[in-house]
Amino acid sequence: MMRRTCVNTAATNTNSTSTTSTNTTSTNTVATRTSLLKTASTKIVVLCGFALLTACAGSSAPSLGINEGLFLQCPPSPNCVNSQMKEDSHYIAPIDMSGSIEEKRDVLTKIIASLPRTKLIKSSENYLLVEFESKLMGYVDDVEFLIEADQIQVRSASRVGYSDLDANRKRIETIRRLTQF
Repeated sequence: MMRRTCVNTAATNTNSTSTTSTNTTSTNTVATRTSLLKTASTKIVVLCGFALLTACAGSSAPSLGINEGLFLQCPPSPNCVNSQMKEDSHYIAPIDMSGSIEEKRDVLTKIIASLPRTKLIKSSENYLLVEFESKLMGYVDDVEFLIEADQIQVRSASRVGYSDLDANRKRIETIRRLTQF
């Protein structure tokens, strides 16, 4: 009888260990699957968000250029500056620069070429249109220069979004500083 009891106890201990082992394995498998699903879900959300943001980066410039000596007005959003909008929050001073129109255009072209992620789109005797691409998200800003005898009128605007964290204003101020050397 005693032997039987020992066998039954051993069998019970084996079954208990086997059940505990199965439960632990099952719990680990569920935890692993849950972790993988969370990771995959997070990656999908991030990729979809990135795709949505970059899809809004704008693929073509709006109707830009000079019309009767004037740039297109800035939209109500604060992501644009324009030296021809004197009575507005979008106003930025024109760039003062000496030299002929041709000399000014040549200096501006060299400055623009030295800046990162720029593309000269249009160049005429007294007008330049340049695209600037943001480093992180690839957003495109359109920058225009109207070269006059005594100064350079400027307009810099983001194609999409509302705020540019003053990127357009800072860009023009950087170009202004570079023209002073």
